[in-house]
Amino acid sequence: MFRSFQCILTVAALSFVCSVPLAEADVIFSDNFESGVVGNLPAENEPAVGTWSYISESGDGTLRIDDDVVYQGVKSLYMTRPGDDGRGALTGTGVAANSEDGALLTLTLAFRLDGGTGEVSVYAQNAGTDLAQIGLFGDGTVGVVGTGWHWLAQTSTPNAWNTLVVTHQNGTTAWSVSTNGSAFETVTASPTTSNWDNLHFQFDIGGAYAHLDAISLSAVPEPSTFVLAVAGLIGLLAYAWRKRR
Repeated sequence: MFRSFQCILTVAALSFVCSVPLAEADVIFSDNFESGVVGNLPAENEPAVGTWSYISESGDGTLRIDDDVVYQGVKSLYMTRPGDDGRGALTGTGVAANSEDGALLTLTLAFRLDGGTGEVSVYAQNAGTDLAQIGLFGDGTVGVVGTGWHWLAQTSTPNAWNTLVVTHQNGTTAWSVSTNGSAFETVTASPTTSNWDNLHFQFDIGGAYAHLDAISLSAVPEPSTFVLAVAGLIGLLAYAWRKRR
């Protein structure tokens, strides 16, 4: 009788698991720069997590809000490197500090490069150490740094707005990239499996400029967490039923 009850509980729980949709992504950091302030603390759209901080590495890199060239809304972030020494750069500190082991993280953003040259580098970091570098180049080339550059088949469009999606599961070394809705290409970047918790954006090469907008980082908990919770519930119910007998 007890085994029959266990089977009934198991079937019921599995049916419940299959009928429940997968956990929705939780936006843990975002900014569309509509506040008109670069480095707004905390982030404009998701104030609970993450802060921006300025970095102008050699003094002449430029960051400012632009209300002329925009992706959505009325403002975007302008980045340029007018000389050989400076570079416009922006760091989000602790933007994913609450992401769990095994969580699937997704970064989305819009970018635009004008002037024919230049590179926007998107760094995923852990405590300031690079885990992956995604390079977006003015000629449309897209690459990921692992042991050297991995050049992807996908491309971006110069002098126009493009979209970038990067996905990564904490605890792995794989990074998947999609530009303008292309099929995802997966690359092994840094050999470290530390959790992704910082964002860093940097513009290189003089004589050009770039814009960023609609930056969002979301996380989905590891699916096994939910399955384990259901399995534990089955065990508790079975134990309680047996005790009552």
